[in-house]
Formats: sequence, structure tokens, C-alpha cells
Amino acid sequence: MKQKTVKNILIGIIWSLLSFLIIFFSVLGSADKAVDDVLYHHAGTPDSRIKIIKIDDRTMNQLGDYSKWDRDIYARLLETICVSEECRPAVVGFDVLFSARKDDESDQRFADACGKYNNVVVGRAYVFKNEVTSDPDGNLVLNGMAVDEIIEPYPELKEVTSQGFVNAIMDEDDSKVRSAFIYFDEDNGARKKSFNATIYEKYMESLNTEASYPTDKSVMSFRYSGNPSEYENVSLIDVLDGLIPPEAFNNSIVLVGVYAAGMMDSYLVPVTNAGQMYGVEINANVIQALLEGKALNKIPVIIDCIIAALVVLALVLICDHLSVINVLIVCIGTAVIKLAAGFFLFRAGYSGNVTVLPVFTILIAAYYIVLHYYRARAAKRSIEKAFSKYVAPQVVAEISKDGSYELKLGGEKRDVAVLF
Repeated sequence: MKQKTVKNILIGIIWSLLSFLIIFFSVLGSADKAVDDVLYHHAGTPDSRIKIIKIDDRTMNQLGDYSKWDRDIYARLLETICVSEECRPAVVGFDVLFSARKDDESDQRFADACGKYNNVVVGRAYVFKNEVTSDPDGNLVLNGMAVDEIIEPYPELKEVTSQGFVNAIMDEDDSKVRSAFIYFDEDNGARKKSFNATIYEKYMESLNTEASYPTDKSVMSFRYSGNPSEYENVSLIDVLDGLIPPEAFNNSIVLVGVYAAGMMDSYLVPVTNAGQMYGVEINANVIQALLEGKALNKIPVIIDCIIAALVVLALVLICDHLSVINVLIVCIGTAVIKLAAGFFLFRAGYSGNVTVLPVFTILIAAYYIVLHYYRARAAKRSIEKAFSKYVAPQVVAEISKDGSYELKLGGEKRDVAVLF
């Protein structure tokens, strides 16, 4: 019995060590994120304070390719929705790069319109490159975020607006957008805020409230609040044509951005597998996450590893003494508890490994079901071998039918034929 216990403990240690290493080295990284998306990443309720004015196909059918517009169109848009100090958006964010000059007169008109109300945020962008640098210990490392170029708004516009960089972060495993920049520290030590963080701070300023970030890190993982097309959105041409009253945007966060297929501004997101989400919609989700503190904090990987290893070890030690039915109950129950705990942790703003522990409960259940079957077969063969030394094979076959290997005292009455 002691030898069997030691063997079971060694098996448990091997199983738990394997689960530890799989989580630590993120062996199931892509699969884990896919399961996490299906189980936990469900959009909530979009914030009615955030509204999107979309540069869509209908707008471009009437005004032409937006990349060729002069700045009069944007100036007219601002003048249409900002009618007075009492009726205007709290913040207007243009998810558009206004780097190259188009026409001096229209460029200046747009800059004047932006400066009139001091509530406009425009985009800037970094062009990153790979660069070999030295870490604090003197080791050579590859820096994939070395700044090669900074795309800024033209000078007159930069002077009268706030700017934030619009670079998106796509997951290296599946290219989905699960995180967003809050700030970026340039080589000269200057800390620059992202487009969404700048809009968030501008909006909180309009409420006379200090901005409070849910994380102090430069990158924030976040929970989505809206699916594609769920945020209140209107066509830019409808606004210019006066079909949307300016009161609809009063005290709101207004985002202006591309909302048309083929414009290279749509991304894969965890809340839907049916298609992509436009960049301006992702910005809306990030801003709402900042407003509501819906950041996702990663559970330290070492804690994830230790919890999984301990649970796996406990399962192995327990299941060795259980029947097949009880093994199934314990393993299925453990998997359900793990997934349920993951759901509540996700809602509380924490994410961790989802798949390893449920997968191991399935493997452990399968292992012990097979082991029980093997042990039963081995015991049967052993008993049959022992009986066959004393009785005929036909008798052994008869008494082993129900698996009890019992003989009844007094015998049985049967009709038989005996030949001499």
C-alpha cells in the first residue's frame, strides 16, 4: 500500500509540473485567448456620451475620397456642431492625421475653427522600427519600438489643438486588439499621451474632475463595451446637410473617423468573430474603459502556475481512491468551478490562464477511467488464473459471468445428460 501511495504521489508531481510548465511558457497561448474571448469577452452597454461621426461610403460618394478633401469640410463640421459655448461637444476627437498641407486658406480656416472652442483633439502617429540597443546590464537587446519618425499635424493646427498618438496594439498571437496605449516615453524623456488618453483627460477637464487612470502602466488591457456599430453613429454628410441637430452632440465626446471598408482602419477584436471593428469604434471602447475603469489586470503568471499545479496534484491524489462515477463528478466540478471563477475574476478586472486547468481535469478523468478499466481487467485475469488451478475452465467461465466469483453452497439443480 505504501509503495502504491508513493507511486501515486510521483505521478501527481509529474502531472502538476507539466501543467506548471505549460502555463509558464504559454504553450497554449493562442488557444487560451480564443477560449477567453468566447467565454468572457462579451460587450456591455455603450456609453451614450460617446458619439461617432463617420466618414462612410455615403459621405465619400458625395464628397469624394476623404484623403483628398481640403480642410474646409472639417471646418464646416466643427462650425455645425459647435454652435455656441452653451451648445457644443465637450470634446471633438479627429481620428485623422492632418500632416500634409492641402490649401493654405482651408488649412487656416480649420485651424481657426479648432482654436475657437479649445475642445479639439487630433491624431499624431509614431513610425516604429527595430533597433539593437543595450539594456541596463549592458546586454544587447532588440528594441521593436524605436521611433523612426513622428507624424505631426501641420503647425497652425498643432498650435491650437491637443494631440494624441493613434498607434494601435495588435496581439502577436492572433492580431486582435485587446490593449491600448496610455502613454509613450520618447527618447528625449518626454511623455506623450495617446489619442484616447488625451480625449479622456479633456473630457474630465470639462467636468472639472481630475482624470484617474485604472492603471499606471503605459499599456492598458481593457474590456469592450460595444460591438461593431453599437455606438451611436451618424454619417458626416448628414451632419453637414443639417439632418442632425447640433443639440444631439451637446456635452458629448464626439469621435470623427473612417467608417468604410477598404480604408485600412479596421481590426480584429475579441468581442466578435463575425468581422472587424473600425478604429474609431475601438477608440470609443477604450475611452469608455477609461471612464469606467474597465482595465484588465493580468494575474501574475507564477500565481497562475502554482494554483494550477496544486489543483492538479490534489486531483491526482484524490481520484486514485474514487470510483469512475466519482472521478467524473470531481473532475467536471473542478473544471466548472475554474471557468466560473474566471468569469467573476474577468468582471472584476483580472484575467489569467483559462484552458490549462480544464484540459488537465479532462486528461486526469480519462487517465483514471482507463486505469480503473485496466485494474479491473488485471484483477479478473488474476482470479481466473487462481481458480483454473482447482476447477475446470467451464466452471471458471460460469462463476466469472457476474464478476463476483462466488460459488453457492448446496449446488444447483439442473437437467443434465450423462454418457458412459
